[in-house]
This record gives sequence, C-alpha cells and structure tokens, in this order.
Amino acid sequence: MKKICLIVLVFPLFLQSCLKYEEDLFDKNATERIMEALAQADQVLRGATNGWIMSYYPGIAPEEWGGYTLLMKFEAENKVTISSLYGIGKTDSTEVSMYELLAETGPLLSFNTLNPLMHYFSDPRNPDGINDGAGNVGMGGDYEFIVISAATDKVVLKSKKRGHTIIMTPFTGAASWGDYLTQIKDLETKMFKYTYMYVDGTDTAWVTARPRYRKQTFKYTDKAGENQTFDVAFVSDLNGIVFYEPFELFDKTIARMDFVDDGEDGWFNASSGGKLVPTVTPLTTFFLYEDWYFKYNSDDIGTYGFSRWTAFRNGLASTGRELIFACLSQYSSDAWGFSFATNLGTGSVEFDYTVEADDRVYLEFAGWIRGQECIDLWEQPNGAWFIPVIATFHEATFTITTDNPKDPTWLRITEDGYAANSYRLYKEYTPYPFRP
Repeated sequence: MKKICLIVLVFPLFLQSCLKYEEDLFDKNATERIMEALAQADQVLRGATNGWIMSYYPGIAPEEWGGYTLLMKFEAENKVTISSLYGIGKTDSTEVSMYELLAETGPLLSFNTLNPLMHYFSDPRNPDGINDGAGNVGMGGDYEFIVISAATDKVVLKSKKRGHTIIMTPFTGAASWGDYLTQIKDLETKMFKYTYMYVDGTDTAWVTARPRYRKQTFKYTDKAGENQTFDVAFVSDLNGIVFYEPFELFDKTIARMDFVDDGEDGWFNASSGGKLVPTVTPLTTFFLYEDWYFKYNSDDIGTYGFSRWTAFRNGLASTGRELIFACLSQYSSDAWGFSFATNLGTGSVEFDYTVEADDRVYLEFAGWIRGQECIDLWEQPNGAWFIPVIATFHEATFTITTDNPKDPTWLRITEDGYAANSYRLYKEYTPYPFRP
C-alpha cells in the first residue's frame, strides 16, 4: 500500500516535469512555426539578387531523362522569372509566372501558374512530343517542391511526386543569364559524345552517353569476372558535368567530371582521378541517338518515297492540317521511331531496330503508335496517305552515309538493294517542311 501511494504522489510530479520540458522546447505553436518557416524560405528565395541556378531532374527516376539547368528569380508579389535552354530553346528567352509557398508538412514551393519553361517537363503533352500519348506523362516532372533547407548559399528541394533532390545555388559572376546559358550550350556541343572509354590506372569501363537525356551508361567487368552495367544522371555546368549523386567505380567515388578542351575531341578528368576519353562513334549511334529531321524535296527524298510524301502533304491539307515537323528520333527513354507534329497535335510511330554494322541498321514497324493525332491519321480514310510514308521504313536494312563522320550535320539512309528508297535527314530542326 505504501508503494502504491508513493507512485501516485510521484507521477504528477513526473508529468509536470514532462509538460514543462515540452513548453520549453516548443515556445511557439505549430501554426506559428510553419508561418515562420514560410517567411524565412521566401526571404531566402527573393534574397538572391541575380536569381538562382536550379539543377532540375524530371522523370520517374533521375536516370530516365537526366538533369537540366533552369535559371529563376523570385520577386515581390509572388512573381518568378525563368530562363532555360529547353522548351523554347533560345538562350535569351524568359517566361514570367507566379509562385506560391504553401504550408504542408513543411514549406512547399509551387509554380502554380503556367510557365512554359518549367511546365515543359511536367506537361503530359510535352511540346516536343516526348513520351506523348494516351497513358503517358510527358517527361513526368514536378512543379511542386518540398523545401528541405533554405540558406543564402544553397536551397535544397525535394520534388513532391518523384522525391528527387533538386539543388539551387545563387547565380553569381559577371555574365548575364543569356551569356551563361550560351556558354553552357557551347560547352555541351564540344563535350557531348556518344561513346567513351573510362580509364583509371589499369581499370577500364566502356561508357555510352545519351546527351539529349543527360545520362551515361557504364559497362565493365568487376574483380570477380562478372559483367556490371549501371546508369548515372548528370547536369551540365560551366566546367563539365555534375552527377545527380556520387557513385562508386573501381573502389573510388566520382562526383563530377571536368571537361578538357584540347581543340579536338577533348576529354573529361573525373573527380576520382580517372579519365573519360571519347572513342570513334559509329554512324548507327548518331542515327539512333539524335533527332533527324525531314525536308520535302526531290534531292532529300528518293523517288520511291517522294510521291508518298506528296500524297501525305495533300492529305494533310485536305483535312485542315499542316505539318510542323517530322523526324526520326528516340522520342522517349525506351522508344524510337517516326515522330511528328501538326497544328492539331503530336504523334509517333514506334520502330524496332537491329544494328547490323557500324553503318547499317535494320528497321521494322513495332506495332505501336502514340498520340491521338497519330491515331487519327492512321485510321481510314487518312491512313491511305499516311501509312504509305511509314511503310518506306518497314522491314528494310539501310546503309548510312554522312558529310562528317565525327560530327554529322546530315545523314543519308539508303535501303540496301533499292537505291530509290533514300532519305537525307538533318540534325538541325526543320520546321514546316512542306512550305516552299
């Protein structure tokens, strides 16, 4: 009985002590704390005089599309100005929209009005037709980000849907936004190749890159004799590439690679001490990894295809359509084929391919089409003038030639054994190919 009385007497004292500790630890209620966090995050965002450099990763996984540079400046009345190489593609282009800081589990940064440069990555109907079609999500990016930390030298965000880490650092230096993006674009032109050898002492790995999607694939044999393959995502800066997160290779950590421009092909010095050296790129790799645009004229389309493209042009016009572009490209992370856009929408026709030699590739219709516009053109009566164009690439082996084996501006594909089925395709974007 004495023990019970002692517990009863002591417990209120213990409870009182706990309550006092909680009161000391949280001298403000939850609402006050979150409002203070919102105000502090907003102050940091607006405090960068020249804005921020955001390393942005869309996609289900960072390695799906890799990383992209966006510049942004936050100002009074919740205005944000964004610039980017993607979406519009001009280094001097900016778009102004609104942002908002919302209270969730912590501060949430939301780009809550349309900004073509930010929403380029999140729009299910990507403007360039990337991963477009029913059931697809474009590049699958976020436009809302949880604020993990906000300091004047770095802001760390986490994309709300995907959970990717997004880093923002202050824009510094004498260059304007346009000059900075121009330097990034020029450096990417020099440093992006498709095939490399990574060398660190006696250790070597083959590396293939997808510059369009900012990722590299490493293949090597480990000490146990097992073949290993993995992908890494990166974003460009003024010195080279920075990986989404450091990774281990040959018992060393690689966080970034700096590009060395020797006036020729150049190479990368890895932070681990290794080197990434470009190798000779097969023409089939250029063909399958780049976008190659069609031009409508008898010099660039062989006699077999030219009459079919003429019927395609006339058919589009008869239905109130105009072709904005058409190309052969890897239009999503796992699909390659014929991609196009009209004034009514976008679409793509998927092809399987087999590389038969460094300059020869076999193409075959894979049985998949994407995008409502492609479905509308495939069905009759439109299919009578659309499908014959697609058929020129079906079940055929093509030999590839070019103007420059190191850096092609055009590729010509010619069907083996049937020279009349030939196309010259251009790396440079070619809008409205049917216009004079």
